[in-house]
Amino acid sequence: MLPVTDRSLPSRIWRASLFGLAVVVLAVHVFGGWHFSGEIIDRVFTPEATAPEPPDSWMFSTPQEAGLEAMEIRYDTPIGPMDAWVTDGTRSEWVIHVHGKGGGRGEALRSMVFLDEAGYHQMAISYRNDPGQPADPSGQHRFGVTEREDLAAAVEYARSQGATEIVLYGYSTGAAISMAYAIRQPIGSIAAMVIDSPNLDLEETVDFGSSQEDLPVLGLPVPFTVTATAKFFAALRTDVNWRSFDYLERTDALSMPVLTLHGTDDQTVPLEISSQRADLRSDLVRFIPVEGAGHVESYNDDPASYQQAVLDFLAG
Repeated sequence: MLPVTDRSLPSRIWRASLFGLAVVVLAVHVFGGWHFSGEIIDRVFTPEATAPEPPDSWMFSTPQEAGLEAMEIRYDTPIGPMDAWVTDGTRSEWVIHVHGKGGGRGEALRSMVFLDEAGYHQMAISYRNDPGQPADPSGQHRFGVTEREDLAAAVEYARSQGATEIVLYGYSTGAAISMAYAIRQPIGSIAAMVIDSPNLDLEETVDFGSSQEDLPVLGLPVPFTVTATAKFFAALRTDVNWRSFDYLERTDALSMPVLTLHGTDDQTVPLEISSQRADLRSDLVRFIPVEGAGHVESYNDDPASYQQAVLDFLAG
């Protein structure tokens, strides 16, 4: 008698294979998500312990190197005094520079040189969590949610010194801080805003960065589902709401003209953030993509064109 074939065996093997695959996929998402949530926390939310080494793109690290006569002052904020550089000008307008996360006041010096020549008073501020400055009570970077209070204090300082008009000049995350402050101000309170490589949607920036990473051990590109899991874990571990860092959502609250400069080869903040914002508020936002420039390097790519764009915008 011939043996009876177990016709259910292939289906059991198939089900076991599917179960095994599901376990692997779940493990990749849980362990990969947890791993990358730690990287997100370290890279995005954790303050830097020491001041960064100024990159070559900054060109200068001190006002003296840039040929500027600047006063080192301290301005009062809700959590304590902060350092700032202040330069005198012949005009009544003040430009307040807000550097990016992990940067420093030196990031603004390239622009401060030609704005000084144009006669603007200027103030380049430090803010909470910068090395040597008071820490945010949360112990984390908050991308404008709390840092805007420091910018508000800087604006009040400028006004106490006779400023009649305020221009905000934000670099990378400094643009987010500027935006977080500006959208809460009455119409006419801020005359204009210049933003360079603006990090106006932190979640989109994290997605962009993760797309350039590989999974540990496997060496495969990080799937967007793993990134989503990592962001979920990071939000739980830091008690943040990603939407609170999305300033594109609040573009309708803009009430002042904005000049946006953004390099097309920016590998830190996606160019689409700037183009989306320009599309949403074409009545107020002028967008200049700078071909081939990297993150906050549009000035370096073509200094003359950059300077002229900023000066023409402010003159208009």
